Amino acid sequence: MKLATSKLEDVSAKMDAKIGENASVLRPPVVQMKNALNKLKSQVVRVQMKCAKSEKALERFTRGIADEAHGTVMGALRDHMANKNLQFDVLYKEISAGSSELSIPQLRRYVLKLNGIEAKKLDLALDRYADSGLSRFDLAQAMQEYMKCVKDTAMTDGLAIQDSKVIRKLTAGETVEVLESAKTDTLGLSRVRCRALLDNLNGFVSVRGNQGTSFLERCRKPLYVVVAKDGVSLDSAFECGCTSSRTSSSTALRVCVDEVLEVLEGPREEPTKQLSRLRGKAKKDGKMGWVTSSDGSNTFVDAVKVYVCRQATALTSEFDISKGSVLRRIDVDEILEPLEEVQTDEARGITRVRLKCSQDGKDGWVTVKGNMGSEYIAFADKAYICRQAVPLELRLKAGSDLVRQLEAGESFEVLEGPKIDNRLGTTRLRCRSLTSTQEGWFTVAANTAKPWNPRYRCKEAMVLSNDFSSSSKVVRKLESREVVEALAAPSAETGSGLLRVRCRAEKDSAVGYATVRGKIGSPLMEAIPDSK
Repeated sequence: MKLATSKLEDVSAKMDAKIGENASVLRPPVVQMKNALNKLKSQVVRVQMKCAKSEKALERFTRGIADEAHGTVMGALRDHMANKNLQFDVLYKEISAGSSELSIPQLRRYVLKLNGIEAKKLDLALDRYADSGLSRFDLAQAMQEYMKCVKDTAMTDGLAIQDSKVIRKLTAGETVEVLESAKTDTLGLSRVRCRALLDNLNGFVSVRGNQGTSFLERCRKPLYVVVAKDGVSLDSAFECGCTSSRTSSSTALRVCVDEVLEVLEGPREEPTKQLSRLRGKAKKDGKMGWVTSSDGSNTFVDAVKVYVCRQATALTSEFDISKGSVLRRIDVDEILEPLEEVQTDEARGITRVRLKCSQDGKDGWVTVKGNMGSEYIAFADKAYICRQAVPLELRLKAGSDLVRQLEAGESFEVLEGPKIDNRLGTTRLRCRSLTSTQEGWFTVAANTAKPWNPRYRCKEAMVLSNDFSSSSKVVRKLESREVVEALAAPSAETGSGLLRVRCRAEKDSAVGYATVRGKIGSPLMEAIPDSK
């Protein structure tokens, strides 16, 4: 078809040249020749249009068959994964035999072992990966099918609606992950078993009703790209980290700008909270700022009955000074927690109390007041203790600039408060980094992350390399504004700090590696949203 079209274009070009050569000649034979050539040219153009139309129809038909075969193969893999109760990462290791790279022959051998997959259909399905290869990202994208709820419907615990219990209502706008291929129930409804990303509940949902009403439509797997210059923290807990430790074990991972995150759960809304805030001074180093004492459900900093050292004195092992040994010196401003009530040594005319030192946890006896009336320790009326790690922040507003992290057990002297800070609920997502595979919760906002589409536009001319290393052989040069399709998530090159991505140029399908972000963090490519 392409050869025939090419020859017709050659004939048409020669006709144009002939007519141009004889344009000024007015003799009747030449005029007749011109008319005949024009008529023939019109016929050639009509044939060209028919050929182009047929070629496009053939391409659409071939693509449709290939897409159907691809869907069948990936559906079989998805059903196999569900039947064996396998996670995707486990399945990938099985197919690739534990290797980090996956070859098409490996996938072909694995799929052929599954029942119902013909070799010809499998080859047709895998043909799309012949030039670019098959990455883990490609396989995940192909296997993990997602659908968006377009009309409120019920999620039930069984395939047959009439014999099932409703788990909950699925509302329009929600996204679900398809766990098994669609099945037809006794009423003739097409139903899928799926997982709701909002709350991780599993159940059966109708794709279409018996009157043709659509409830679920296919959608792209939800992915986000980090846009915050300083990156974002992935927390192990759903609750936002602005009232708890910013640097403790609750933070699972810090992900950098331009890293891609796959959504595992959410979005979920945090409820609005009234935070009780206190301004004060850390006794450890004198640092001043605001802390959250409680958020309505958790207490972070609590008032305690403690002593503060007014004059340096000794911590001894016994109530009787003459019998006990000196354990250590107690310094001015040191915080001491009472373990027993104050007792009076009548013989010496002094009062003593058994205490525990907040600084190192040692306990012993300390003189409260001497026989000449000297006061060594006294109650601290504004003393608080951190019940857990909590951030000391610069301003009243929770989440403001961090002064430092207060540790559990640390003493805090209150100077002002409590004052109420109304914190609006935030939108939280549980995601996994496609670069490090670690996961956690983060707050999604316009300045933290945005939906990612695996297409990039070059902000300037750059090199497309044949390997991940930036110094590898050049495939060709990418032009400014040229668009490429990502074949894997971007990852940092060790040593150089460059963020590189394996991609396919839309212009000519050339495959290679390009740089998303430069050495000093300057963006060389921009992710293209779905709307563009």
